[in-house]
Amino acid sequence: MSDEYDYELPEDDDCWHLDEPHKVTVRLKSNKTSSAASIAEKGETSYERVGINARNAWKLGKRGENIKVVIFDTGVDYKHPSLESNIEPVLPLAADFDHSFAPEGRRFPQGRIDNMFHAHGTACAGLIGAVNPDSSVKGCRVVGVAPKAWLLPIRISTNFHTECLINALRYAAENGDVILMARPMPDTDNNLTEEIRKIASEIPFVCAAGNNGRGALVNPACLEETIAVGACNDRGYRSSYSQFGKNLDLVAPSNDQPVNHRTLTRFDHHMVDLHNREKEELDARLSGKSIQPFHSLGLGLMSAEAQTEDKRGFLKMGLLSIATTDCRGDFGYNFDPAGDYCKATGDFGFGGTSAAAAQIAGVIALMLSASPRLKGNPVEIRRILRAASSHEHLKCELQNLNSSSESNDGNHSLEFGFGLINSDLAVRKAMEQPRVNA
Repeated sequence: MSDEYDYELPEDDDCWHLDEPHKVTVRLKSNKTSSAASIAEKGETSYERVGINARNAWKLGKRGENIKVVIFDTGVDYKHPSLESNIEPVLPLAADFDHSFAPEGRRFPQGRIDNMFHAHGTACAGLIGAVNPDSSVKGCRVVGVAPKAWLLPIRISTNFHTECLINALRYAAENGDVILMARPMPDTDNNLTEEIRKIASEIPFVCAAGNNGRGALVNPACLEETIAVGACNDRGYRSSYSQFGKNLDLVAPSNDQPVNHRTLTRFDHHMVDLHNREKEELDARLSGKSIQPFHSLGLGLMSAEAQTEDKRGFLKMGLLSIATTDCRGDFGYNFDPAGDYCKATGDFGFGGTSAAAAQIAGVIALMLSASPRLKGNPVEIRRILRAASSHEHLKCELQNLNSSSESNDGNHSLEFGFGLINSDLAVRKAMEQPRVNA
């Protein structure tokens, strides 16, 4: 499917989410000369595509140099060609807490953590700090938000002993400048919760909002001390799975997909051949036409003919996923054929609020490299992130979510927090911070 359409992806890589918001036209590649008047008939659609404006931030001279970002996840493919150069400087600090109760985790020669199921951590690491050594590798080109940041893998994915989780969190805080927590944590232990609160008051602690589409954030994104990140799709609507509500700080771009939840209209309950269904839905979204009634097909979106509310929801679905690194071998997201990258188009992209949170961790790395005096000041970092976000390019879908007690000036919404991050503005505001005298 990715070979059939021109998505107007960036010239230097496939990471559309790094651009500033701008208008694009997606069209059949064989139909590039079609006039605007024939979009509906020719399989084209024009829309404003959102993005975090990271490329302009790079022009300010910093790309995350010397900032250590902890990927608190399933592990990272430390030999991936787009990650190795940014992992190698801190690799001796990598630690595995899945199989250790020690305060410093389980350590390996040269920091090696072997885990063939580290696709999620590898994808998050790529969104933060991937470099692009060869634009022709596997036909997909990726680069991270902070391509000179150091990536510090800390693995704890199956061990939920409170003691181990606390040890891992303390180790992350001692050795990193930013912590990415792109997974939920148990909320049944007060000692663990208090430890997270303490660490988040000392170091930027970026959390994914959660992926079940409900109006409550997962733990620890729900805590006031953490930086909670939701997801929007490339069209500026909330990704249908992205959780929302009180304490949501901001959003970043991600993919979109159907979710079975009573507050959403972008789904149905039937099973079907997903590849064929995705193709039919994309064709319909491009042309603005309806698809076959959902009762005769299956998993995907409700028919645009079903009712007006469903049609509106159907046309809000995003068209793109997030391009990033994938673990090498057969256990990655891009499994057919096995590949080293997730793509922005087709069946093998990355997404979720994890992808959105990883981008914000990268933005913080840019801020810290441009203004090292912000290290150890997560309250000020959160303030800058909020001030550098806006709702200008976002489109509210659900009702009664436009007001919150989070701010007196009305800039906060329950659906998007303070809005979509502008990386360039965040770095500029970070550079404006006054120097603190010793």
